[in-house]
Amino acid sequence: GTTLQKYAMAASANSANVSALVNNHGNTASSASDGNANYGYVHGGSAPATNAISRFSFDNEATKNDVGDLGSPYNGQGECGGSSETNGYVFGHGNIYRYAFASSSNGPDVGNLINSSSGRGTGFSSTTHSYASGGSVHETHMEKFAHASHATSSFVGNLGTGQTTNRTGHVSTHY
Repeated sequence: GTTLQKYAMAASANSANVSALVNNHGNTASSASDGNANYGYVHGGSAPATNAISRFSFDNEATKNDVGDLGSPYNGQGECGGSSETNGYVFGHGNIYRYAFASSSNGPDVGNLINSSSGRGTGFSSTTHSYASGGSVHETHMEKFAHASHATSSFVGNLGTGQTTNRTGHVSTHY
């Protein structure tokens, strides 16, 4: 969709609609955050399928724009997001896409995941790596790739048994 919502981390109140994104990202978009410049990013999505990268300001939600497109063979479904201090990442379906926060630019395919599951679950990042875990029903695979090389991911482990669809928004431990 296009709705941008926010909620206070210190309160238990409901979220509030604060703006609308410039692109319709449907219902399976992923996200990343640039903590240095205080921007959030939403990328990809399906229903309708899109390869757009949208940016919005955490300081002023009315400031938003289309900053690029994800490269081929992006299909818009089930990817997750992550971020380093300088780049945003979208990963799923066996691919890793990267785009620079400093410039409005496209996000080419720069690496490969070892698991090409049709629906990656949760993406999260440390200062040096991004991780993909869970995803489609009963997907328990976890893997990571280094921000410095991002050529191919490596296996980390499996989630516990009895997992079903695991999906959340982007989590970043270093911002």
